[in-house]
Amino acid sequence: MNGQIVNNLRFADDIDLIAETMEDLQEITDKVNENSKRFGLEINKQKNESCGCGEEALQREDKSREYKLEQVSNFVYLSGLMTEDGKCTVDIIRCIGLASTMAGKFNKIWKAKDVSNTTEVRSYETFIVPVLLYGSQCWCLLKKTKGKFLQQR
Repeated sequence: MNGQIVNNLRFADDIDLIAETMEDLQEITDKVNENSKRFGLEINKQKNESCGCGEEALQREDKSREYKLEQVSNFVYLSGLMTEDGKCTVDIIRCIGLASTMAGKFNKIWKAKDVSNTTEVRSYETFIVPVLLYGSQCWCLLKKTKGKFLQQR
């Protein structure tokens, strides 16, 4: 951003650290830990996760100094599922499942004789579609994936 490399994303009480190697990640993590302590803050050891992407994911080494970073293959960050392979297929399937669950909660409304089609459509657009599409602006849909989802319809 403006010629600077962004190595951390912050939202509320979440910090997403980004590095090209595990060594760089450890260095950034140590800096965050050191600076946090100056303000009386601690990194929550139970909520730490490390997820590599690509070849780096296969060559993980834990060199934590004060605490151990839990190595995971995927995790949810700001309601989006981040995976080792960097693909969004699993996140799309997850959102379809969440939207399907939400739609199931509306079965009484869909089946009610005294509820108009307009109310049903507005309910669908208000409660189901946002759950389905939340985070979709970040999805990278591959032709193979797109065809797979269209076949399921």
